[in-house]
Amino acid sequence: MLSLSRRQLLAATSSPLVLKAAGTHADLPDPNFDLRTFFVSWGDTTKPQFTRFLDEVKPDLVLAGFYGPMFHGYADNPASTGYMMRLPVPGQREALAAQREVNNQIHARGLKVMAHFQMINVIQKGGGREDNFAEFWDKYWIDEILGPKPHPDWRELMQRDAAGDPIIRKHYVDYHGFCLNSPPAMQLLRRMLDIALDAGADGIMSNYNYRWGCVCRHCQDDFKKYLRAKFSLPQIKARFGISDLAAHKFEKIAGEIPGVPKPDAPPLDWEAMHWGAQNFKQRWDELLIGHGRKRKPGLILGQWNHLGDVNAGEERAFTPIDQFGKGENFFWYSGGYGPTKLAEHKAGDAWLSCLWVRKMTGWKPFVMGKYENIRMRNTLAEGYATGSSGMGLQIQFMDPVGFEAASRYLRFVREHHDLYSNRQVWAEVGLVYPREAVWNKHAEAVDAFRAIGRALTDDHLLFDVIWDQKMTIDRLTRYSVVIAPGAEWLNEKQRAVLSAAESKSVIVLRGIDAKAVIADLSHRTLSRASAPWTLRVAGYNTRAGYVLHFVNYNRDEQEGAKKKGPAAECPIPCEDINVNVRMPEKPKQLRLLSPDANSHQDLQWSHATGRLLFRIPKVEVYSLIHIVT
Repeated sequence: MLSLSRRQLLAATSSPLVLKAAGTHADLPDPNFDLRTFFVSWGDTTKPQFTRFLDEVKPDLVLAGFYGPMFHGYADNPASTGYMMRLPVPGQREALAAQREVNNQIHARGLKVMAHFQMINVIQKGGGREDNFAEFWDKYWIDEILGPKPHPDWRELMQRDAAGDPIIRKHYVDYHGFCLNSPPAMQLLRRMLDIALDAGADGIMSNYNYRWGCVCRHCQDDFKKYLRAKFSLPQIKARFGISDLAAHKFEKIAGEIPGVPKPDAPPLDWEAMHWGAQNFKQRWDELLIGHGRKRKPGLILGQWNHLGDVNAGEERAFTPIDQFGKGENFFWYSGGYGPTKLAEHKAGDAWLSCLWVRKMTGWKPFVMGKYENIRMRNTLAEGYATGSSGMGLQIQFMDPVGFEAASRYLRFVREHHDLYSNRQVWAEVGLVYPREAVWNKHAEAVDAFRAIGRALTDDHLLFDVIWDQKMTIDRLTRYSVVIAPGAEWLNEKQRAVLSAAESKSVIVLRGIDAKAVIADLSHRTLSRASAPWTLRVAGYNTRAGYVLHFVNYNRDEQEGAKKKGPAAECPIPCEDINVNVRMPEKPKQLRLLSPDANSHQDLQWSHATGRLLFRIPKVEVYSLIHIVT
């Protein structure tokens, strides 16, 4: 175990380590774009409860309505009113009219609406029709909506295999997928995007952002162009065994999104992953930034992707760090699946995943979509505590219990806007995400990142995620301790940054397991809360003072099993929480606030030798401690 030097001991009792959040985003039309409250409805948008909920909570952004290839290809199927789009009515004309009216209702309340744009997947088989997209092409194409067909053969728009056949992927139903390198596909996507904007969408959330290994002539040409730009012809021959690139025909281009190759995959497969990510971002930008923002300059843009539990092969795994989310306002990641399995030490949380997204997106707004309709308060609290804009999909506003709980939480954030805006992270430990290790064929380093991140979370430490590809000495010296799993696979420059941080008295822990981390940190004078592992803690500095967020995941699972929906949350309050934080400045007041109690109270506290001590009587699901200095 490392001992503390005098300089390190002084650092450990200095001011709370506050890490600046990105204040403005120069890549956006509005550099100060921000939102704190977000509401998505996947269906039920024509019900009175929908508009009543909007009136009650006044969210900063509403995500509603479906557009794009899947919508047009499936809307005339009666099954389109069910999963996956839950359209108000079937039929392209009828559904567009209904969605336009929903957008008008949202605008009438002074709110903005973002639209789902399912830009890749189209249904090949499902919902009672044998070949849905082909049938749409032949029987349901409407010229006055879509204009003339961009190509006589719909297959020319699709991702295709080496035999020239459209690729089929299975997920609930069978899908084909648009190829973004196909000129007729991009032509049709531009027209479909125009339709969404004409219907009143203020923003576009693209989903099904996939690439399936297409080897059509357009992908062949673009991959060759990429290889020629990066390597000389002799290098291409030596590395990939391709003697004549111009004449070469790829039977496979392994740049799949999402995905990560096996460690022993050929070098060309790894190179294809980098090409696939860059190519997708380029085409996405051409469509949504180039065309979309030309039509509507302030267009709000985002992608809906899937992280799971910090999955090394998520959709953006190989996107260059300087292109990650560039020009995008808002991020949706699905992850943190529940419900709880507390006996197995599973809180059904996405805490670490949210910190991952928060750091990678540079503090742009994001939401974590969790596929669970029970723990609404818990999920909302988790999102707000980790810096996001709430939750995705599962606000059960059609359920009276869900309506009341969600409206109470969203109103709380709106009423305490000053505690959620212009936040800077208060963190004492930095955990490095090993993206470079993944690129160097060692995705197992992400397993260590997850295990250590969970241990830090369970131990109630104030920590933040660091991206290895963005590490600087200035960033690392803002922490007392930096943990770098996978440090052996960093490049030379990144290793030098870690060493330089050590020379400035930052404790750097490399290549260690979760138990070793916690054992080491237990001897250090860091801020802590004495509570069960089911409590989570995050800290921020705001213009109004320091704020600590506490989220309780404990619940009565047996009682919950007897109920349905939000009524089954059944939280078990966490009581008598003792908190000891590093804070040299004597505070003026400590306020406890919670949407669960809809009130606030002043707390008793003591302050000495640079430490602030206080006790929280109870956290039902979500509480804030506002430290006024």
